[in-house]
Amino acid sequence: GRKEIDEGFDVHAHTSKVLTEAGQPTSRQDAKARTFRPLYGGVKGSAAEMEYNKSFMKKYSGIATWHTALQEEVMLHKKITTVTGRQFAFPDVKRLRNGVTEATKIKNYPVQSGATADLVPLSCILYNNITKSMNLKSKFINTVHDSIVIDIHSEEIDIIPKLIYQAMMSVAPAMDKMFNITLDVPMEVELKIGNDWYDMTEINVDKFRNLDITDNIDRRIA
Repeated sequence: GRKEIDEGFDVHAHTSKVLTEAGQPTSRQDAKARTFRPLYGGVKGSAAEMEYNKSFMKKYSGIATWHTALQEEVMLHKKITTVTGRQFAFPDVKRLRNGVTEATKIKNYPVQSGATADLVPLSCILYNNITKSMNLKSKFINTVHDSIVIDIHSEEIDIIPKLIYQAMMSVAPAMDKMFNITLDVPMEVELKIGNDWYDMTEINVDKFRNLDITDNIDRRIA
């Protein structure tokens, strides 16, 4: 899995290939909805999708092992504790012949919370700390899953993308400094701009890659 991340493996094209060969012709775009469903605990679907689920767990056997460990943790302690200390309680969990009750939630919550309750909110804090003394006209609006929505003033179209990129790429060093947690998987950021979410244009982030992300990290997390 880590090797594929480093090498830029096209996981969605792989999903499309598996589904198509299993009798369910699927484009790469449509395959995106299926790619990570097994990671989130999804086990149902068509015959081809069930075949994909099995191939996913065989290909990424470490995830299957982790899922089993999560269920055992819940059976022992009635809760899950993530690496950041966040806890999810399952007081009524019961063992089944092939697993435990609430298995999908048990597998899903640690994954989803890592992005939407830990990394994205930390990005927002870092962005606020970077910009709070800048008297900007642009306004932070909301987060949606793993996205941050900012209403950019026309005079700040050039500066805001740079600042939010800087904040989001600062998450890894901030996690290390604040929580002693090393994120050894490369962080990637995509930026888009437009009048609405339907009509968006991607911003090339290559021009930001030479920024010193660790510069003044103490100030950003203060």
